[in-house]
Amino acid sequence: MVGRAKTSKIKTHPARPTPCRDVSAYPLDDNLVLCDSRTGQVFELNESGALIWAMFDGRRTNRQVARMVATRFKIDNEQAHADVEAVVADLERAGLLTQR
Repeated sequence: MVGRAKTSKIKTHPARPTPCRDVSAYPLDDNLVLCDSRTGQVFELNESGALIWAMFDGRRTNRQVARMVATRFKIDNEQAHADVEAVVADLERAGLLTQR
């Protein structure tokens, strides 16, 4: 008799974006300027990017941030989630953000 292999469910915890400690943020009108002290690079986020950055505190998941963005900008939750994921990917590539 052939039995089925037991599969265990692995619990995964959603990532929680956190700014790198070497990054400083400075408001500029509705935008936000990010300065990476390790590389000397400077980045500018628009109003929605600035709001998303402000919510990256290591406690909120991307989905939670997306729901807040959807409410603030009155857009569809799925569109907000796609936007947050894109911002996260860009900031991670630039070395400004980590995921816990």
